[in-house]
Amino acid sequence: MRQRGDLSERQRKALDALLATPTITAAAERAGVGRATLYRYMGDADFAAVYREERAALVDQAVAGLQKLSIGAVSVLERNFQAENRHVQLRAARTALEFMFKATELYDIEERLRALESKDDDEQSC
Repeated sequence: MRQRGDLSERQRKALDALLATPTITAAAERAGVGRATLYRYMGDADFAAVYREERAALVDQAVAGLQKLSIGAVSVLERNFQAENRHVQLRAARTALEFMFKATELYDIEERLRALESKDDDEQSC
């Protein structure tokens, strides 16, 4: 697989623009290339692989930041359980339950996926 350093200067500039802007049009303008050029780059397997890898790294960084913020968010939610306003208490309880149900659902899906992957690995090794 190609690395960022294997890309041309124009491709690296396009990659940076794709990672920093919300649309293809904005990325093309920022990189100083046409939209067709960006689409052609994205159609290249090596460029697309580098793009996916770097985009995944950015997502990982964002998730890590959100995880840090979640500790404070839980504290705020806990404080709202003790609020004098009954509606604030109910909203906090509903929020906590909604997130708990979503987290449980995601955990269950992840466990089933792991089981399927393990089964597939076992079948392939036979």
